[in-house]
Amino acid sequence: MGREAKKIAHEALESMRSKAAAGRRADWKAWPWARLARVGGAACSALLVLALAGTLLSDRDLERFGGDQLDRLSPYLSRGARSGEGQGPAFVGTIDEEWSALEVAPQMRVAANLVKALRAQGVREIMIFDDDRRLRIQALGAQPVRVLPPGNP
Repeated sequence: MGREAKKIAHEALESMRSKAAAGRRADWKAWPWARLARVGGAACSALLVLALAGTLLSDRDLERFGGDQLDRLSPYLSRGARSGEGQGPAFVGTIDEEWSALEVAPQMRVAANLVKALRAQGVREIMIFDDDRRLRIQALGAQPVRVLPPGNP
């Protein structure tokens, strides 16, 4: 009888061990990989935008545009500067409150015209903020113009 009890206990123990090992493998496979990838991608994108904004907003080699230059680009620009001492590929600016008061379609037209004018001058990286320092218009490289809502992160 003792031998049979040992055999049953041994089988039960082996069964528990194999179930525990299978459970660990199943737990690992059940992680939300797609969601983690989306969150990671969003975090990397946000860091890229912040790094680019930090680079563009530092005054190292920016040449500020005067009122006449800004008016030629758009009557809604209140401030603006271009990298590379005025010859570089990046522009950072500030859009005024009148632009923010426009409906979405006119905002898009103004943004598209502004980006078109800047790209005609050789600018490829465009970031325009509102008076609260929130990114409102963005055009990076060959990407299309993005008009961001005022509550963007």
